[in-house]
Amino acid sequence: MHIGHFVRDLDGQGGIETYVTRLGDALVARGHTVTYWGLQGAPGPSRVRVPDVETLYTEAEARGVDVLHLHKSVPGAPASSLPLLRTVHDNGAACPSGSRYLKRTGTPCPRIASLPACLFGHYVDGCGSRRPAKVWDGFQRMADNRSMIPGRPTFTVSQYLKDEMVAAGYPASDLQVVLSPGPAGPPAPRPLPTDGPPRLLFVGRLVPEKGVDWLLRSVAHLPRPVHLDIAGTGDHRAALETQVERLGLADRVTFHGWVDGLALEALVDGARAVVVPSVWHEPAGLVPLEAAARARPVVAARVGGLPEYAHPSFSHLVPPNDDAALTDALYRLCTNPTVAARRGRAGYEHVRAHHSMDAFLDRHEALYTSLASRRSPSAPPLR
Repeated sequence: MHIGHFVRDLDGQGGIETYVTRLGDALVARGHTVTYWGLQGAPGPSRVRVPDVETLYTEAEARGVDVLHLHKSVPGAPASSLPLLRTVHDNGAACPSGSRYLKRTGTPCPRIASLPACLFGHYVDGCGSRRPAKVWDGFQRMADNRSMIPGRPTFTVSQYLKDEMVAAGYPASDLQVVLSPGPAGPPAPRPLPTDGPPRLLFVGRLVPEKGVDWLLRSVAHLPRPVHLDIAGTGDHRAALETQVERLGLADRVTFHGWVDGLALEALVDGARAVVVPSVWHEPAGLVPLEAAARARPVVAARVGGLPEYAHPSFSHLVPPNDDAALTDALYRLCTNPTVAARRGRAGYEHVRAHHSMDAFLDRHEALYTSLASRRSPSAPPLR
């Protein structure tokens, strides 16, 4: 089959793009043809940049795409019988700002989306831009989702996202939860390092909602020296560097910038634990799976879809912004390598059993085949 995947930015490096690339590569390995489409980014042999969604549909038809898999919201359906599948990866279907984070208080948003609640959130709680055009864009994106999703097969990457969408009025019957796959990981993970001070690792964007400031406070409270590695970039880096100096952690924290590939694997292998201290409603959680695939335990905030990925068999889950709870969870792993190693091994086994790429692909292939078979007889033949 020929499967098209739509993301907005062909050059994006976030969780959604990682997910789509893994899915696409695995489909190609099974003998399918895959084309990626985007509204921005550099084109290439299997990467097509289009100026708008109408052109996306027209070119997908012209290239003989059997199913177009949308990973971002779009403003309208095709006029043709081109089969569509939607995967919802983010909060935008049930939150105009897409953040589910109240910047004024630094806490996850507890509200169900509505015009009064979300306008209050934007202009009082700082959950998104206060610029009228940006606010309008967020409501328009949610309206696009509301017009496209009902009556169309839709995957969500967590039960949390499905529940939020149902609470916002989407039909539950249209939504299926498909948890993301984890990386295969090495056939024999490296033993947990025990020489030198224990190392903790954060991987992600350096923005307030990722909770790195909370993590730094907890590291400062640990009675035993540890080293924190921070892998990521973002606008909040300068503020975090200032906080590191203020807390007297300059010799215990390393900012690595953007890291991926073998360099990231080396950081994970060197960690006593991987920490995901989010203080917003993360829709899902690829980082816990990446840690578990290399037999490293996880400490994560109990928010959004994170608990569905940071399983209790290998993770400590703590309330967001709870300094004492996070410090205690880190202390347990840093002072007890036997417990950390046992949890890491449990994570390695959990990812292989519950987040395998084969099962994930089987489910997608079944739906792709079903969607393609329902295509109108008058439509162009599948290639």
